[in-house]
Amino acid sequence: MNEEALACSMVRSQFGEATAETLRILLASPGSSFAQIIAKATPLIETLANADTKTSGPQTCHALIRDSLAVLLQHGIAYAVERFNGPKEEASTNGDRSEKEDQIDVERHRKRSRTLTHSAYYARGEYALFRSRLPLYLGFARRRYGDVGETAVRAFFERGRLTSHQLFSSVLTSVLIDLDITESDAEACLNDMAKSGIMRWHGRRDMNGPLNGNSPEADESSRNDYISNQKDMNGKRSRPSESDDESDDDEPMLQGSGSQSGAEERECIRIGRCHHSIVVGAPSRKNDMDVWNICFWHLNREFRNECCAIVVQGRVQNHVAVGILRAGLRMALEEEDCQAPSDDFETAEIEVATIEEQLKEDGAVGNHDFWEALQLLMEQTPTFVVGIPEKSPTSLRFITGRLVSDARQKTLEDLILSRYGAVGRRVFRALAVDGGMEDKAVAEKCMLPLKVAREHLFRMYQDRILVMQEVPRSHDQQRASNWYYLWKVNAMGVYRSMTALMYKTVLNLFLRLESLEATKSTARGADQKQLRLQKELLMGSIVRMDQCIMVMRDFGPITAQYLPARYRIIDGPLAKPKKRRG
Repeated sequence: MNEEALACSMVRSQFGEATAETLRILLASPGSSFAQIIAKATPLIETLANADTKTSGPQTCHALIRDSLAVLLQHGIAYAVERFNGPKEEASTNGDRSEKEDQIDVERHRKRSRTLTHSAYYARGEYALFRSRLPLYLGFARRRYGDVGETAVRAFFERGRLTSHQLFSSVLTSVLIDLDITESDAEACLNDMAKSGIMRWHGRRDMNGPLNGNSPEADESSRNDYISNQKDMNGKRSRPSESDDESDDDEPMLQGSGSQSGAEERECIRIGRCHHSIVVGAPSRKNDMDVWNICFWHLNREFRNECCAIVVQGRVQNHVAVGILRAGLRMALEEEDCQAPSDDFETAEIEVATIEEQLKEDGAVGNHDFWEALQLLMEQTPTFVVGIPEKSPTSLRFITGRLVSDARQKTLEDLILSRYGAVGRRVFRALAVDGGMEDKAVAEKCMLPLKVAREHLFRMYQDRILVMQEVPRSHDQQRASNWYYLWKVNAMGVYRSMTALMYKTVLNLFLRLESLEATKSTARGADQKQLRLQKELLMGSIVRMDQCIMVMRDFGPITAQYLPARYRIIDGPLAKPKKRRG
């Protein structure tokens, strides 16, 4: 509930009240059609229309809702799925035909025999929540790709999905002039961002088609259609001339059917890995067909790798060992398919020679130092670097889940410290390590007065940080005095509860920020300076809290396998207490 309210608040501050109301409807009623959205949003939209334009009517309401939905689709916060009616046909069982050919025939028959009835709209609430991380994403893009990368990321956040031609026309041209950067260097930077996965391809523009927001099904259909159409006249690879013998297969030249000039050839690049690899138009000023946006999954994975490096840096005081981990995780991320991401905590096998060569090129390691640092990494407990084979390894596999669990443990204890104080953290640690204890045992172990221990136990119990288990003392279970009351830490529930509390905190901070923005217009002189300082403080608090949310939620699923080893794992609710006499 707090997540949805926070997503709507962020959308309201950036795109207006009508867009926030449209998002709220999609979050509450996923799969709504445009007519259903209009019916639910009409009362509030009419109020907004009367306040803004002093006019009312169905045309004004429809226009506001249509524009709001278009904004959500443009920024990827919503997507649409086309709904059909008509007969469905199963794949044929002809043994001479392959399964892929049968699926292609079924898809063609479906498009011919079924009629489009409407589009069902769905919301991606997490995409709205990611927008608060703009300072983090901009800093990463600047460090990795320079001013061009930072400008591109900012443009995607402000304008949503863009073609590279629109990107150059809107923002990059002025940046290139101010910083004295050539256009070829800017195109090379965008190509690197596309190949790495930070820029995600969303298909090609259909000038006559509806705006569907590129749902997961639409993305896959668009890719399949584009791959199949590459063999047609408008999409086939051009034959290299006799003088062009050094052409690269990874960057072929395609005739752009939808480019500004149909006869000119446009450069293409290959993105994705494995069987998801596809050839798309390279980001350039001339390419006005291929649509791009930011890939939040890739950015979060980059921050996850950096978090793992920070954890190892705190454990191992060896810069070569940290360099080995950074290089290995970067290579593992490059091997992953950016078009079909996964949340696995174990990477693919990376060759040791490749990592060593990369570090030697950077001038950060010698041969002796490398193997000494690698042995130090492999001896850590719990193991997060596995050598294959174990003796004299030729390849490495990184188990990032164990490093993420340490980061989550530290983040969790820091949050408990800020909310319940040092005494509360001491109580939490005692229960997390030793398991169920009575309140007297907790007070004795933590060296606290019984009254203080009980106050902190019940505070954390109200926030669902702790759970209480009742164990009978004797066969007479009707009296409360014949029971033991054991306090425990529900390790899985703690992460869920703290994540909900963090979202509630960010929501309160954001509502406070909105109230400051509302009073900013009436402030004068010293009041404006005070409001500016309060706004900076609130923005910093939101970013810091969102970093904690990123560690707890977006670095991968929370499973008992990768929780801290010293915690006693309890998942799910305990047995409900029985009704007894007083």
